[in-house]
Amino acid sequence: MQERSPADVIRWVLLLPIALLSSLVAYVVVSFLAKLTGPGGVSTPSWWIFLVANAASGAAPVFVAHVMAPTRKAQVAIIMTGVVLLILVGLLLMALAKSLDVRQFIFPFIVMCGAAIWTGISLRNEN
Repeated sequence: MQERSPADVIRWVLLLPIALLSSLVAYVVVSFLAKLTGPGGVSTPSWWIFLVANAASGAAPVFVAHVMAPTRKAQVAIIMTGVVLLILVGLLLMALAKSLDVRQFIFPFIVMCGAAIWTGISLRNEN
């Protein structure tokens, strides 16, 4: 069996928490940057901010997990895509269980799932 360096072990242990935290950070950063007014005082439409922020939030954990993984980067990207999808489906089911109006969650859910799947597929051949 191959010896692992302490740095590799730490990277594997911190992979999931940091990848999931990156989703929140991506959403906040993209929302903040998009709300800044552009040149000439032209602001970005709110629907565009919503779309891009949710897409970044879905793609960020898959990409960060892929970058952080010391080995097996392609497998990590695919597995993290599954983890993100499971978390999103779980959140949607929790909203349904609480009898919340899920219509407000469907569009972000689709955008985040699509971004996670697209990122996972595009990183599957990377090593």
